[in-house]
Amino acid sequence: KSGNRKEAEKIFKKYIKKIDLRGSPESVFEYIDFLLDQKENDQAFKIIDDIIKNYPKAFHYFFKLSAVQFKLNDSLKAFETLNKALCLAFNRNELLFEYAPELKDNPSITGFINEFKETIIDKPQL
Repeated sequence: KSGNRKEAEKIFKKYIKKIDLRGSPESVFEYIDFLLDQKENDQAFKIIDDIIKNYPKAFHYFFKLSAVQFKLNDSLKAFETLNKALCLAFNRNELLFEYAPELKDNPSITGFINEFKETIIDKPQL
């Protein structure tokens, strides 16, 4: 496993220099998922945090970070991160469920998203 990790890191570091992280993040997410599977949570979070620091409007990464935080049972941070993601792109909330499909059945999460959307979208005056 150690050899697999080192090889994956080498490939990732070479690849990451060639892509625009604001665009399609699937390759980065595959590597993050690999690190999480290897119980390298700190390294996975460091990568996401570095990307967010450099691309603070790259909403994909906020949704992914929130999904990871929910999976690791850090609900307080996950909701804070989800709030940031929704502020950047509330109409892309389906990304959270794409990154963590099991969250779709969580009424706390879906309720939070729906309530957020209701406060953002102007309702007609009666």
